[in-house]
Amino acid sequence: MKKKSKSESKPKLKLWVVLLGGRPADARIEQHNVFWGAAYELEDLYGAIKRSWLSVRQVHIDAFMCVEQIYDYDVLICKKSAVENLTVETNKKLYLVNVGFYNEDIMSEYHGAGLIVASDKTEVINLVKSNSDLSDVASTCFHIDDCHLLSTNIDVETPDNIELNQGEFIVCLKKVRSGSDVYPKVVVGYYKIP
Repeated sequence: MKKKSKSESKPKLKLWVVLLGGRPADARIEQHNVFWGAAYELEDLYGAIKRSWLSVRQVHIDAFMCVEQIYDYDVLICKKSAVENLTVETNKKLYLVNVGFYNEDIMSEYHGAGLIVASDKTEVINLVKSNSDLSDVASTCFHIDDCHLLSTNIDVETPDNIELNQGEFIVCLKKVRSGSDVYPKVVVGYYKIP
């Protein structure tokens, strides 16, 4: 029997964080939402993305990240039953935080969403408040609009339509570096979902 090479090995599930745009029937301007899920490729999540925002007839993607590494950690999609057999960080979790801020000359609330590794929501809030990048907008009343734990309740999709137990998967962090500033690449643009 021929041994599989690394390039022929089974693909790895990856965490995708996606900024969605669309117009619900009762909205006068475009609205935005965030989706996260696990799949081999972003396209595998298109059906789940559309199902996640049913009030929007035609949802599109405005930005996305494939999150395989962040700071000192590799990001893994793990089966809950296998976590205790893996060498993963259990006291640190991955959070999505959505910060709102204003410009006094423009009638709009601006938002910046990002990922933070922390032990709990209190630590997330403290990290956001101490972020030097936000000190520039401090006079514009920045505040945290949303803070979501990404480690649980993750939608997992595969192209081969294997029946998956959705509650079986979680996001795990494995510390592999120290003092790193690795952050997932953000891809921006307008992407239609067929």
